[in-house]
Amino acid sequence: MQNHSFKRVLSTFLIFSFIYPAFAITLRLKTSRNIRERSVDNILVADKHLPAGTVLIIPDEFVDKNFKGDKRDEVAILNWLSSSVNIPLLKFDRGSSKVGREFFVPVIEKESGEKGWVSLRSLAKSDKIEVVNEDTPTEVELETVESTPWMDPSTLNSRDEFNNWISQFENLCRGRYENEELEFIYGFSDDTAKIIDNLIGEIHDTSKTAFHNRDDSQRIIENFQKTCAPMSFDTFYNEAKKYAYEERVPLDLLLGIMTQESSGNCGAVNNERNSTKSVGLFQINTGSSTVKSCGFSKENLFKKDCLENPITNLKEGIKILRSKYASVNDDHPPKISTTKKNAIFNDLAPLIQDKWRKAISAYNGGEAHVFQAYRDIAKFNELYEENLNPENWEIRRLFMLRKAIERKSGKIFDRQIAYRKSRNPDLTIHNLAYVEAIVSSDSSDSDDTQGNKWTSFVLKH
Repeated sequence: MQNHSFKRVLSTFLIFSFIYPAFAITLRLKTSRNIRERSVDNILVADKHLPAGTVLIIPDEFVDKNFKGDKRDEVAILNWLSSSVNIPLLKFDRGSSKVGREFFVPVIEKESGEKGWVSLRSLAKSDKIEVVNEDTPTEVELETVESTPWMDPSTLNSRDEFNNWISQFENLCRGRYENEELEFIYGFSDDTAKIIDNLIGEIHDTSKTAFHNRDDSQRIIENFQKTCAPMSFDTFYNEAKKYAYEERVPLDLLLGIMTQESSGNCGAVNNERNSTKSVGLFQINTGSSTVKSCGFSKENLFKKDCLENPITNLKEGIKILRSKYASVNDDHPPKISTTKKNAIFNDLAPLIQDKWRKAISAYNGGEAHVFQAYRDIAKFNELYEENLNPENWEIRRLFMLRKAIERKSGKIFDRQIAYRKSRNPDLTIHNLAYVEAIVSSDSSDSDDTQGNKWTSFVLKH
């Protein structure tokens, strides 16, 4: 191909410009979603609200180059949608000076034949779409999409440069807010978006610095042996494994909370402002527990009616965690498979993981701030005709940061919305960093969490 012809081809980023006989992936929405179209200014705008049950088709062109599994295998398809960073999707100008960071895939609504763009990755993560197995060829006609304005591909001189351009294009689009449910952030002012980005960065940094008890499991075990003797860690671990299974709590998450609370120190005591104490491995508060604190001593480690007893403290911790889970989720944890008694947090469905994140937040800081964020999300949906999912941790966490955002002169609401429960922004940052230190958020690429450090131990034992 002559150089000038190659440039001419590159000047337009072709997605489809012809009828393409495709064995497509067909999906059914379990929850409502907007389908979007490009305006004349190439801005992505909501076009139609799709109710739950709507069937969408993803053309094969967006599947066969990167998806290596069986296209009839629902688990493989959902895993691919939720985790692949190489899906050849498109980003759109969001009508502001900020770089758009969402990916959208072109779809066809099966019943009406209407074409548009939908972000499916967040739905796959939240278990809100199901695969419809169909082997009938589907003829799909999609438009030619002009190249993005940030770089003119006609300036490129070789296929290697073109491939590099594609890579840069994907990297530019890929950012913290890949979830479609967070796309409303782009309606905020530049100042608010920057404040949000900085606050989330502060949470990540605090989880790594302020919560210094990130010792590996062996160090925690050694600490336990020193402070809880004559009880051995093996005895405690076997009891923890049994009760975690019975109460449907991921074992690595439970041990991560213990690490966060006490670093495995049976004698850990914290004097609270209200004249109560938080005691033992899981820092059980004497003001809320029906079990008394007897004072730390070797003798009291054996007394089952004392919080200093490691197994009693463990049971109280699990009881409180289960109570927080039920309260903030209006639900109970799902059963753990009888064939896999050592439940691992990372094995849970994304929606269940988010429910546990809320429970951990409530364990550390109480339910009120978790509920306040829920009310704020409901108000936001009402005022701006959005459909944000309050069960999504990324969404809930952002609204938990509302007061911190406002303290820095940012705005989520464009009007005054009253708080039922107001919380110190610094305490909110601390609380969210606490959660991040135990189980990373969906947007974090760090495996250096207390829960993850226990995962390998659990898998071996």
